Amino acid sequence: NVTHLRIVSFDFHKQIVRLRNRTNDFAARVELALRARVGQTRRRHATVHLRLVSFDFRRKVAAFRLLLERRQTELGKRGERLLRAKREQLERLKLQLEERSPLRALERGYAIATDAAGNVLIASEQVKLGDTVNVQLHRGRLITEVKATENT
Repeated sequence: NVTHLRIVSFDFHKQIVRLRNRTNDFAARVELALRARVGQTRRRHATVHLRLVSFDFRRKVAAFRLLLERRQTELGKRGERLLRAKREQLERLKLQLEERSPLRALERGYAIATDAAGNVLIASEQVKLGDTVNVQLHRGRLITEVKATENT
């Protein structure tokens, strides 16, 4: 029995050339992709750099300072207006209080009578004959004794 041997010819040189071409192809594609990526990153960096260079911190701080000063002035004016309004309200209330003061009534000729304990008398039934009554006038005070009472 004769076995047929087949000798396969294998050309190492062709295989090496083919693998080298594939490797070179792959390397060229990777290089193109990397160049594109580097270019994209450089453009982005340049854009950010331009933004940063054009940003003037001194101008920004000066603008904030101006805004702060303007608001401080407005706040001062508001405070002054509010204070003025409160002072005017206080003056009005003070005048009303002075007009309603018992001392004003005394100036017009009225008097305030109190018993010995200092309680204001509003009716003759609060005292008896012989009790001491203090009468406050606009200028001065009278100390009197009850000699008679009248009920109305």
